[in-house]
Amino acid sequence: MSQDDALDKADAAFRRGDAAGAEQAITQEWRDLAKAPGDALHILAMVRMAQNNLADAEKFIRGAARAEPRASPARLRRNG
Repeated sequence: MSQDDALDKADAAFRRGDAAGAEQAITQEWRDLAKAPGDALHILAMVRMAQNNLADAEKFIRGAARAEPRASPARLRRNG
């Protein structure tokens, strides 16, 4: 599976309410999250927010901003 496919799979899972499936798609593609792109970290932040784990959500959002500092907030949201 390509990285874009993994992001699409994670995004689709999250949009249908499957936070665990979204996280699994990300962590299968990027076992080392330090190497994950901003889009992947943003999806994980949304997962943590859905789980009401705001501390981890903030960490992932900050990681996404570090991974892609030139990305606008609108760009960080895939497909939407």
